Amino acid sequence: MSESNSKEYYELLVDDIAALQQRVDTIEDQLTALERPDEQALGAALDQEDSHRC
Repeated sequence: MSESNSKEYYELLVDDIAALQQRVDTIEDQLTALERPDEQALGAALDQEDSHRC
């Protein structure tokens, strides 16, 4: 493999790793959201539950 091909290959790998890291970050954010629902969504669910009791 020539030096320029090696450099291009390395740059492609770096780009692929960056894209994968971005996907991992997105998945982690989604998991965090599932583990800790935001207070507004929780409050709305509780309000809805209360309205069914009336």
